[in-house]
Parts: sequence; structure tokens; C-alpha cells
Amino acid sequence: MSRPLRVLHLNASSSGGAFVVAQRLVDAQNASGRVQARHFVLTGQPGEGYELFASNPLRKAQAFAYHALEKAHFLAHEASSSQRFLFSHAPFALNDIPGWQEADVLHLHWVNKGLLSMRGLRFWVDSGKPMVWTCHDLWPFTGGCYHPSDCVGLEAFCHICPLLKKGSDLAQRRLAEKRRLWAGKSQLQFVAPSAWLAGKAARSAAAQDLVHEISVVPNGIDTRRFAPGDAAAARRRWNLDPEATVLLFSSANLANPYKGFPEFVQLFNSLADAGHPVQALLVGQNRVGELGLRGSYVEAGFVSDADTLVSLYNAADLYVTPTRNDNLPTTVMESLSCATPVLAFGVGGIPEMIQDGQTGWVLTPGDTAALIQAATALVQMAPQERQAMGERARTFAVSQYEQSQVAERYHHLYDSLLK
Repeated sequence: MSRPLRVLHLNASSSGGAFVVAQRLVDAQNASGRVQARHFVLTGQPGEGYELFASNPLRKAQAFAYHALEKAHFLAHEASSSQRFLFSHAPFALNDIPGWQEADVLHLHWVNKGLLSMRGLRFWVDSGKPMVWTCHDLWPFTGGCYHPSDCVGLEAFCHICPLLKKGSDLAQRRLAEKRRLWAGKSQLQFVAPSAWLAGKAARSAAAQDLVHEISVVPNGIDTRRFAPGDAAAARRRWNLDPEATVLLFSSANLANPYKGFPEFVQLFNSLADAGHPVQALLVGQNRVGELGLRGSYVEAGFVSDADTLVSLYNAADLYVTPTRNDNLPTTVMESLSCATPVLAFGVGGIPEMIQDGQTGWVLTPGDTAALIQAATALVQMAPQERQAMGERARTFAVSQYEQSQVAERYHHLYDSLLK
């Protein structure tokens, strides 16, 4: 093909990790000159590099209506209102995406919340258009939930779903429909950002008749931007003690029960009570109120600007993320790329990201005592040992997550579908 390959990327929202990952890929592909990438987004804030559907009040109302109608339809099936937004059976959506006919390849990311319905997916899959679907969660392979955690219902057609009322077969019907849709489609390629997610997806009943194995392509970052910098200057920017060991914690919302802020507090207080000179650097909205930290800390608030994030990673000695449920956290990539070691529980794809004892520590989920022990080891580590650990982290991140390399891997996938 003499002209650049035309690829249309699809996302439901301009906020969240799936959008960030997709936009970085779009930027890298356009920079390569080999791909002409477009990014169509249903809702969110306007910005550069993507096309926003809900760009006026009428379209905002239209997009909201799709999601509201779905949730209203779900009322007859849900087991609890507290779990309402953990499940999507995709009955209503926009579906009619402008410009999709001209694309050589359709690249789906997170398409729930009113972007594509099951009917729309059926139309697109049956059209024969080459499709790549980057799975930022397990929804394409479940009866409707995004994160099944320890539930193995997806392996047996979701006959009993804990999110649904007793007697509801909605999840069972949706999973069976997905299996029929994906079966035998040679133009359809699923991609997982981690081997962990790919493994869980492959065990789903919906994946049993796929033509292609689920590929593993990690998410990419700009490692030239997320890079080591002047740590002293970064600490001055955030009014941090130049002599303290700075522990970084990040979550869009500190109160998110899955992100592990209580475990971070326990770790920090244990170090502070033992007399270690530590400071906490907190990123995210404080919806906790009184934080309970028995020592010095700085709240940076919610941060999305990349350069600001870089300064936070450069100011820290260790990024602590005791998350209880995750796939391939972008924050871990960014921290490693900035030469800041990471301490985390071994959930999801995190064990694939951290070389235990070399670029950080991966611990048994929930083992707070081991978390404290590892943080203590870093506090007591000689400066040259810390530097060596940071350098290894940087080398690993560049080798695995540089976005131009990730874009090239996707280009090979596109080519394989077009042959």
C-alpha cells in the first residue's frame, strides 16, 4: 500500500486510562508517517488530536441518553444498585460512527457507555472490516462485567452472575452472543496489554472459537518525556525535605477502595513511628478527609499534565501502589521510566512490569507486613544502591514501553489482517 494506512481508533470517553493509552498510540502512529490515525471519542472534554462527538449540548444529551437508557433497562436485572456501573449489557448506543467506511482498520478500545451496542458490534464484525480490539478490561469476554476478579463464571457462560438478580439469564445470553459474534472471524484480532489479561480472556467461553490467539502488546508511553530529571529541583517545586525518603502514592481518588490508600497509610506510619525520615507525596483528589498520616506529607491534588507528573516521579524515591485490582497500570510504567522504583502488590499484570528486588518489589496481595519490610529496605539502602535500582528500572521501561516500539507492533498486526 503506497499511501499511509488509515486507522480509526474508538473510545467512549476522553478521560481514563483507555483514552490516554489510545491517544498516545495515535500520536506515535501519526508521527511514524506510515499510519494516518484518527481517534473518535464519544464524550468528555474537547482537546487536540481527537474528534469529540458530544461537542454541543444536543449531542451531549444524546450521548447521556444512551447510557441512562441502558441503566434504566438494567434495573430489572441488577442485584444491587451499588453494582449498577460494574456491568454493561450494551443495549443502546450511538453505533453510527462517521468515517468508518474509509478506514482500512478499525481499532476499538473502551467502547461501552453508549458508543457501541451489541447490535452495532454485530454489524461491524459482520461487515468484514479488519478490526483490532485492545482490551483494557475483560468486558469483550464476559457476560457484562468489566472486572470479574476471582469469578470464573466467564469460563462456563456466566450461568450464575453475582451482579444479577437470581433467575436473570442476561449475562448468560450476552456471553453466548459474544461467542457467536467472535467465532471464525479471521479479520478480528484481540489484543491484551498484559499476559495476565490475555490468559484470563483465553479461558472465557467467548474466546473458544477465535481464529487468532489473543496477542499481548503492552501499553506505550513517551519514555523521552517520562525520564529522570533534576530530583533536587523537583523537591523544591513540591516543598519536600531534600534529606527525606519520599514515598509517592497516586490515585485519581484517594478514597478508591481498590487503590490501597489504607495500606499506604499503614506503611508510612510504621516507617515514621520507627524514626525513619520519610515524607509522603500524594497525588489525587482527597475524598478521604483526615488522612491519618503521622508524619510530614504534601498533597499535589489531581494531576493529569504529563510534565507535572514527571516532576512528581522525579521528586520521589519510591512509588508505592498497593492496588488490589489492576491490569497494566500506566503509573507503574511512568515511574519506572523516570528511574523511580516501584513497590506493589502482585495483582493483574504488575508482576510482568517489575523485576522483583531489581527495579522494585512485587509482594503477595494483602501482605502489608511485607510491604513495610520492602519499604524499610529502600529507606536503609545506600544511595548508590538506590541509583542502580533506578537505572535498571529506566532501562527496563525503555525496552518494553517506548511508544514508537508499541506502535510498530500494532502496525504488524494491522498488516497481518490486511493480507
